[in-house]
Amino acid sequence: MRALVPLLAASFAAGLALGDGCPASAKFALVGSLGALTLAASLHRLPRACAVAACVAALGAGAGLLGARVGAALPQLGAPARDAVIEGRIVRSDLLPSTTRLELEGVRWVRPERAGPSRIELRFEAGASAPPIGATIRAAVRTREVPEGAANPGGAERAHPLARRGLGASARSIAPELMQIVELPGHNPSTSLANRRLAAISVLRGHGRGGALLAALSLGDQAGLPERDRRAWAALGIAHLLSVSGLHLALAAAAAYALSARAFGRAVRLSARFDSRRLALAVALVAAALYALLAGAAIPALRSLAMLACLVAAVALRRPAHAAHALASAALLVLALDPAALFSPAAQLSFAATAGLVLGRACVANR
Repeated sequence: MRALVPLLAASFAAGLALGDGCPASAKFALVGSLGALTLAASLHRLPRACAVAACVAALGAGAGLLGARVGAALPQLGAPARDAVIEGRIVRSDLLPSTTRLELEGVRWVRPERAGPSRIELRFEAGASAPPIGATIRAAVRTREVPEGAANPGGAERAHPLARRGLGASARSIAPELMQIVELPGHNPSTSLANRRLAAISVLRGHGRGGALLAALSLGDQAGLPERDRRAWAALGIAHLLSVSGLHLALAAAAAYALSARAFGRAVRLSARFDSRRLALAVALVAAALYALLAGAAIPALRSLAMLACLVAAVALRRPAHAAHALASAALLVLALDPAALFSPAAQLSFAATAGLVLGRACVANR
């Protein structure tokens, strides 16, 4: 069935919404997903029945994945505030205008020795230097109680967005200057690239408004832009250019393809044995992936990268490329890596705009 991949993506997204709204259904959803997957394997000779069972399995997988995460994190977020000394490894670092926000995993609660969430959000004043991503730190923190629901009528809810990311506590560093690095980050290419990105952002921000604008356009960092600049870009209707997405990745991939295709074309022996265009496409995909990681791996960038990977796979396998299948595959990949992306306005607008382009192209082609 040609529509199977879009149906699977829609079913998985519906399952995530179900798990977010009803976390208690996670265990039943996972059991149902395994049963539906077994049924789909046994019905391989009945394509339609197999497709229905696969969609049910995707629905259950989504509900179980996010439901288990939200159900475990929400009670922890509602715990009373306390002071503690913790150790944890930094997996993400965001340089905000007034604060630096870290995400820690593998958190160990040193004092007092009470069990706590293994993933937390830690904030401290922007003036203090941030440890590198991948480092294990020890810090004195003060957690805060984050109850469900909005604090004020019509206000934004704080607990659910944290729980969707698997964060069981929100804390602030009591003395950022006393924060200790217990273990330096290992030699990991992705970690090194992320730390180089943060270093480049800090250098560009040091050059004033022009540097902050360059950091936003090239590295996807908008936190350093003054509020009046962001409003000006929004008023002109070009604020989307500040987020690294398909346009940026297309330029990087096109430049890598053009340079590598010319280089491979001049290598006579290599061109005689392999198709230089396919080799150039592989190089373009690697260049796009590196640029997406360097730009912070935002949802629009990951969506564009996944669609480019589908195109490269179709060319390598000598099969026709379907834009709708590529978009659905990108949605599955993005939601599997980050289930909270389903509730992000940036991700919703990115996929909605791309879906509009795909449908518009299909309508024009069918005329």
